[in-house]
Amino acid sequence: MRLQFRPVSIALPIPMLLGTFGNAQSSQSRKLGPETAKSIQEAKLDPAFQTTKLDRVGLLPFANASQYKEAASVISKNLVSQLSQLHPEHRFIPPDEMMNFISTSGLDDQFNVFLGDYLATRTARQDFLSILREKLQMDAIFVGRINAWGQQQQVSTFLGKPVRRKVHVVGLEMSLYRTTDGRSIWHGKDLIAAQNQERMQQAAEVIGEVFARFFGRVPY
Repeated sequence: MRLQFRPVSIALPIPMLLGTFGNAQSSQSRKLGPETAKSIQEAKLDPAFQTTKLDRVGLLPFANASQYKEAASVISKNLVSQLSQLHPEHRFIPPDEMMNFISTSGLDDQFNVFLGDYLATRTARQDFLSILREKLQMDAIFVGRINAWGQQQQVSTFLGKPVRRKVHVVGLEMSLYRTTDGRSIWHGKDLIAAQNQERMQQAAEVIGEVFARFFGRVPY
C-alpha cells in the first residue's frame, strides 16, 4: 500500500522536528511553510458551513481511540487547544467533557452504536446528534478517526524499481456534522511524516494545528 504523506518543516522549539524524504514525496503532498502550518492534504467544505450557527461545537473521542490511546490523547488535547485559540468565536467542548455527559446520561450504548456506524459508513446517526443538540445545545459535532500512528512501510520508485523504507507517520481524518440534520459541513484529512519515533508526539501536535487552521476552509 502506497502511503501519501507530507514531509513537514515548521518552526518549533525542537529544530528539524519533521524530516524531508525528497523524491519519496507524493505528487499530492503539500509542503508546509517555514513558520506555520499553511496547508492540509485534503479538505471539503459544504456551503452550508457559512450559514450554520456554530456557538457550541463538540469533539467526540476518535472512533478508534481505544486502538490508539496515546495518539488520541495527544491529538485531541492539542486540537481543542488550537481550535479555541484560532477560533474564539466558537466554544469547543473536549472529548472528556462529552464523555462525562454521555456516561452520566446512560448513553453509552447509543454512543457505541453511533461510532460503529461512523466507522462502517462514514455517516453520523441523526438520532444521537439530536440528543446532543437537545441536552447539550450542541450546534455541530466533530467525529473522526486516526488513520495512522507509528511506523509504517512506504513504497516509492527509484530507477524503475520499487524502493521500500520505514517511516513514522501520524494520520487523521475528521468530519464536522450539523446536529440539526446530520449534514457534513466540513471534512479534513491529513498524513504527516515524523523524522523518528521520538518525535511522534510533536508530529501529532502539528497535525492538530493543521486541522485547527483549516477548520471551515479548503486547501490552497
